[in-house]
Amino acid sequence: MDTIASYLELLRDPYVLPIVIGILGFLVLILLSRLLLKAPPALLAFKNEFGTAFVTRKAICHLIQDACKALETVTCSKVRIVQRNKRLRIVLRLRIESSGALSEMVTSIQNTLTSTLRDNLNIENLESIDVLVTEIHPSFLNRGSQSKSKKATESTEDSQRTLA
Repeated sequence: MDTIASYLELLRDPYVLPIVIGILGFLVLILLSRLLLKAPPALLAFKNEFGTAFVTRKAICHLIQDACKALETVTCSKVRIVQRNKRLRIVLRLRIESSGALSEMVTSIQNTLTSTLRDNLNIENLESIDVLVTEIHPSFLNRGSQSKSKKATESTEDSQRTLA
């Protein structure tokens, strides 16, 4: 009982009560904003006379990652989908193998993903597909090391043939 009385006495201090109210108000605002700004688990794909079809964000992410795997020089590490005003914005984090101009690769990726999303899921409301390249693996280094090892094995085979 003494502890409750001491807390009530502490709240009568003119500086403590506004601080406690401010902290509680801040916590309530954080909780409400998290509830209101939470992204819906599924996106509307299309409507017809029989009903509506929804697609989860995870399904779209898997489709995008599979499309990136088909390009062979691209590894998709992370996909982020943002929906605003019924328009989709997709942000991709990619690791690529450099075998040409970066602008051509990114344009190819964006065109492939746009057509994949339109053909498979009938998603027409794309705002943008933004690409963030996180790693670039130069292909000429891999090819150079492979060609050097091939030349080394060929030269040893040639030297063995001349000795025999």
